[in-house]
Parts: sequence; C-alpha cells; structure tokens
Amino acid sequence: MSKEKLLSLTSREKEVLTMLADGYTNREVGTILNISHRTVESHRLHIMLKLEKLHIVDLVKFAIKHQLTSVDKHKPKYSSKCLN
Repeated sequence: MSKEKLLSLTSREKEVLTMLADGYTNREVGTILNISHRTVESHRLHIMLKLEKLHIVDLVKFAIKHQLTSVDKHKPKYSSKCLN
C-alpha cells in the first residue's frame, strides 16, 4: 500500500520530500529549487495528504523506508548569505 502512495507523488513532490527529510527548511528548499517557500508549503501539504501523514517526522520515516534518504544523510551547512 505505501508503495502505491509513493508512486502517487509527482517527481517534484518526491524531490521536496527528500529535501525536507534531509533537514532542509521550506525556505531552503525554495531557494535551492528556485521556487517560493509558499510553493514548497503547498507541495508539503499535498505530500502529507497523499501519504496520509500528519507530522514531518512521519514524512521522514516514510522517506527512509522508501530509500529517498537515509539516517546517515544530512543537509550541508549554508551560510545565511546564500539563503537571502
């Protein structure tokens, strides 16, 4: 069942999910993907609805289970200059 849920995500939603699971904030994801943080919030809402997950920790667990990320992977550190 969860495999079907993964397949229901668009490629952009998978990309956003992976970055959120890796610890990026909505603003950081937006900056990196060259979209607004509001668009990231919209993607996040759609992901949560499609996956029936209510909390970010549940999204992280889902991403690890489906090998979109791992417990060893984490975001690189960015200076605040690069995100403004």
